[in-house]
Amino acid sequence: MKGENGNAISSEMDKKEAIEMAKFYIVSGQYSRAKELLHDIISKDPDNTDALFNLGILYELTNDLDRAIDMFRNLLELDPENREAERHLSKLLEM
Repeated sequence: MKGENGNAISSEMDKKEAIEMAKFYIVSGQYSRAKELLHDIISKDPDNTDALFNLGILYELTNDLDRAIDMFRNLLELDPENREAERHLSKLLEM
């Protein structure tokens, strides 16, 4: 994954900045860019709960509910106390 300066994202701060950029893309409706960035983060750090959560939100927003459910389930396996993910998953399973 490349940072703004073209270097591979390597540090924890770079990952956090990449997640913030993905959030910006989601809010601004640039879903494909957000999805690509979040997939890049997860491919390098599969246990990144922030990336999993935001990808779950993205899938929920784009009505890809099965993938959203998968993301929230994966996140809850890593962080069973994540109430926000639990709420989203419950809501999705009721649909």
